[in-house]
Order: sequence, then structure tokens, then C-alpha cells
Amino acid sequence: MMRQSTALVLLTALAGAGHACPWWGRPCRPGPVVVHSYPPPSAYYPPCPPVIVYHPGPMEPKAGPAPEPAPDPVPKELEREALYEKVVRSCVFLVTPTKGGHATADGFLIDAEKRLILTTVVAVGENDHTFVQFSVRDKDGTVLTDKRKYIERIPAGQAIQGKVLFRDKSRDLALVQLERLPPGTFALPLAPESVPLQSAVYWIGHWTDENEAFINTAGTVREVRVQDLALGVAEVYVVRARMLLSITTPRGKGPNGGPIVDTRGRLVGLAVSFHGHRFYSILPAMDVTEVRAFLAEKKVDVATPRPWPDPPIPAAACERAADEALQWAKSYVDYRDEYRSRLTNLIRKYPGTAAAQEAKKFLDETK
Repeated sequence: MMRQSTALVLLTALAGAGHACPWWGRPCRPGPVVVHSYPPPSAYYPPCPPVIVYHPGPMEPKAGPAPEPAPDPVPKELEREALYEKVVRSCVFLVTPTKGGHATADGFLIDAEKRLILTTVVAVGENDHTFVQFSVRDKDGTVLTDKRKYIERIPAGQAIQGKVLFRDKSRDLALVQLERLPPGTFALPLAPESVPLQSAVYWIGHWTDENEAFINTAGTVREVRVQDLALGVAEVYVVRARMLLSITTPRGKGPNGGPIVDTRGRLVGLAVSFHGHRFYSILPAMDVTEVRAFLAEKKVDVATPRPWPDPPIPAAACERAADEALQWAKSYVDYRDEYRSRLTNLIRKYPGTAAAQEAKKFLDETK
């Protein structure tokens, strides 16, 4: 009986393929079926992004530094004395023969390469030629302002003859070409557009009923508009002025020509004169836009002026400027901080002048 039981257990184990219950006679759930594959499964890793290898071409030479922009003919605003010293070298004094003697006027160099001078129609009249002189220096290094001495230089052959190329009576503008130029002469740059109202400007020229030439007159722009003016000497005609200036030191009669410049030394207008009228506080001028229009109509291409070098300011001019600054400082004596500030600036700008020494004493007194 034992042998039969043992055989039955063995047969049951073989038939159940591992599902036999260890306890005979009890129902038993089948075990899990494990299936092994070959080769065994491996971990999955996503592919890496492709590696792009850059193969540079032939090496190019490194670019050098960017070229510097062309220097501005007048790079910054200037003090009045320094501005005058620069602009006056481009200004001219004209003497034109007339039937009764001569007429005097002013102008300026607008193109050094072509030797072109811009002035007024009134300055040259109907003449084809005029005598032109740039400013000369006195023994102390300052600009000679005696008008009679310039007139005396003409018979001595020291003036430059100029030929009138174009006239425009509607604008009172005339273009004159010189036979030659003095060495080291620079043209006056033109402002790109009309100057804003209330801007500070300076006129360099002379009053026809006074003996001084190449004087410096300060002013402000009052209006930029068209206004009919009666001009002329032998012949009276009407022009349309484009600028009116309020000048601070009105002096005489008949300013004729002469540049009006801004604080950077650029031309913003050309002075014209009322027929037979004295000037009190208003100076009419032809705006720079009219100057550009005149040159365009005459097909005159003006070259870009060379940058201006900084000329040394004569000692006498420094003394005058320092003394003027001292007088202004004294007007603020009741306002201690402003008074001391102006004295300090004077000493810094004009060292070595008599006014600077006096300013130092005033500073010591106000400590």
C-alpha cells in the first residue's frame, strides 16, 4: 500500500509540471509562469543628440579698429575770445572803388580751395573787381582794427584783388574769387540749418561810419522770417531778409556783409543793411539757408573746410577778457557764493593775468 501511494505522488508531480500541492488532497493555485528570453533584456537609453563638429575655413585676418569719423571743423563750443581768434582769420575787409571814392564792406572765406569769398551785392555794386584784405596783426599780436591803415595798404599793393563771379540782388549775396590766399587761411564752415531762436551769435565786421574794422559784436537771434528790406547805395532795391538779430552793443550805421556765427564758429547768417538807416538794437541778416540756396542755384560746390587748429590767444586779448570777467564778477559782490565762484573761474581760465591776481586778493578777503 505504501509503494502505491509513493508512485501516485511521483506521477502527480510529473503530470502537474511543478503545480503539485505539497499537501496531498488540498487544492493549490498554479504558480507564476516565468519565461526567460535570450539574450536577457537590457536597459533602454535614448540616443544622444548628434554632435556637430564645426570645421572652420581658412583663417581670416582680424579686422582692425573702426576708422575714426572725420573731425568736425569746429568740434565744440568756444569761449568768446577763442571764438573770435578763430573766426577772424576767415573774415575779410573789402574796399571797392566808386565814382566818388570807395565803398567798404565785409565778407568771409567760404572755400579755401577755390578761393571764394561771400559778401553782399551792396559791397561790390556793379563793379567786376574789388580789393580784399584778411586781418593783420599789430605789434602786440592783436588784430589790427584801424580801418584807415587797411585802406592805406591798397596803393602799396598789399591787398588781394578779387573778381566778382555771381550776384543775387534778391538775396543781397555776391560771390568773389580771389587771385591768391595768404598761407594758413581757413574757410568758415556753414551751419546745417537755421539757428534756433534766442541762440547766442556773434557778428564780425565794421560799421561804415566808424573807423574800426574786424570788431566782434554779440547778439541773440530774435526772429527767423522773411522781411522786405530796402538796400543799396547808388541803386535802391528790395531783398527778403531771413533773420533778425537783437545785438547787445548797437553802435552805428550801415554794417555791410560780415559773417554771423554761432558759438561753434559756424556761419548762420550774413549781415545786410537797411538803406540809409542807423542801427539801434536790430541787425538784419541773410539766413544760412538762403546762402546754401544761392550756392546751389549758381552750382557752386563748396568744399568741406579743414579742421581749425587752435591758435594761441595773444596776451593783450587775454588781459582784456580777464578784465571783463572781473568786472562781471564784481557785479555779484552782494551774492557771496556766486561772487567767489566767478572769481575762481576767472583765476582758472586766465592765470597769470593782472585780473587773476586781483581776483585772488578778493577771494582772500571773503574767506
